Amino acid sequence: MMVYGSSHSRNRWYAVGIVFAAWVPILVATVRALNRHWLPVGDNALVALRSADVFSADFPLLGLASSASLAAGAPLNHPGPLLFDLLALPITVFGRGPGTAIGIAIINGVGLALIGWVGWRRGGLIGAALGALTAAALTWSMGSELLYDPWQPHGLLVTFLAFLFLIWAVLADDLVCLPIAVGVGSLLMQTHLTYGYIVPALLLLAAVGGFIRTRRAAAGRRRAVVATVAVAVGVIAWMQPIVEEFTVDEGNVSRLVEQLRDPPTEIVGNRDAIRLTAAVVARPPFWLRGSFADTFRPAGQPIGSTAPTVDETGVPGLAWSAALLGVPILALATVGFSSWRRRNRVVGTAVVVTGAAFVLGVYTASRITTNVVGVAPHQFRFLWPIAAFVTFVAMFGAVRLLRFAPTMRLLAAGTGVVAFGWVVIANLATAIPTGGPQLEQWSIPVIADLNRQLERATLPEPLLAEWSEIRFLDLTLTFTKQLSHGELLRELVFLARHGSGRIAVFTN
Repeated sequence: MMVYGSSHSRNRWYAVGIVFAAWVPILVATVRALNRHWLPVGDNALVALRSADVFSADFPLLGLASSASLAAGAPLNHPGPLLFDLLALPITVFGRGPGTAIGIAIINGVGLALIGWVGWRRGGLIGAALGALTAAALTWSMGSELLYDPWQPHGLLVTFLAFLFLIWAVLADDLVCLPIAVGVGSLLMQTHLTYGYIVPALLLLAAVGGFIRTRRAAAGRRRAVVATVAVAVGVIAWMQPIVEEFTVDEGNVSRLVEQLRDPPTEIVGNRDAIRLTAAVVARPPFWLRGSFADTFRPAGQPIGSTAPTVDETGVPGLAWSAALLGVPILALATVGFSSWRRRNRVVGTAVVVTGAAFVLGVYTASRITTNVVGVAPHQFRFLWPIAAFVTFVAMFGAVRLLRFAPTMRLLAAGTGVVAFGWVVIANLATAIPTGGPQLEQWSIPVIADLNRQLERATLPEPLLAEWSEIRFLDLTLTFTKQLSHGELLRELVFLARHGSGRIAVFTN
């Protein structure tokens, strides 16, 4: 018993060390950003500004406005402000630039910790190590400059991978993870609309499956406590959107449900969704950095370019995509069948979660509109954590179910160590492999100078500002409003991001 306890404790510290090593690139990237006085610009600045409002009289009840508003012809916001709530404290303490970077780094670090923790609970040192390897590879795919990026499509990819691990744990009878899954899932759903189908469906699957299993185990009191805590977490997490929904004539949630039920514009559709999914899950370089940078980008176009249609992204046709998908599907089916024969519920439930996430990912991709920004890679980023989880389950299942000779086990362990070390070290260099606000870091000195000038200005309030010729894509926005001094800064940041215009400021 003493020997077993010592070995178990030693393995636990190994797991902690592995997870911490996976977090090193996040730490290095964030320190580097702080050292060069990084500021959030573009949409990132809007995240920081609304996060700073949490401790003000203008506290947010919803997430940022969504570009889906242009397709819907009605104002639509991402469902909730949980991301703002989480960033509010670091921004208040450290300022909008450092606080935003530190806050997102902490969120990604917590996601990594959850992956390692669930991997340890479900698979011991092997589960924690493979989980950390998968997460480290995903962060390398994203590139260092996205590891502190608050933009919604990128800021929660590690968190979504952690959510898939939590769902696996709950379905495998680890009900203590359910309240955490509800909290993490609420953060995902509120921050970006693309999680609107995947998260609630997986939560329902995990809750029903987990409670059925524990009922058979006669764990009634534990089930009641977990259910109560999970409901409480859900109510608290959704309190702000609920308040907005019932204090206006037509709440944002009602508008979103209407748009989800009846999309007013052209959507990707099932056939093209299968093609897009296959390009990430089953076509080299799969979900790794080359894929993150180039998949869905039109051939020969610069970073940030979007294709008008799926055909112009260069993804394979439907027949070839179906054939490519047959490889991971066959691998997962083999793992699932082997786990069923050996009555290994830990691996079996991981396969179930993978299959459900894959189907829901295809469905989500099929419902995305294309007539606003075309087939934009950022709208499909949820596919990368799903593909990463597929890889994890295949590796974990092979290790747990197959009988390897000692030499093969040693070779596999050595390969894993080399791969883990490589992705961690490779991710220490500065890299922005895809589009988004981080590509506009050239504008940071301009924004910093604008901030300094406005801080020195002594202007009476309220101010009347008139913007003209401000463009967002093909939409021209012209508006006149009364602004406080702080609100003027917000509008100037918006102007710097979305176009050029003439500014006239009148005081009274």
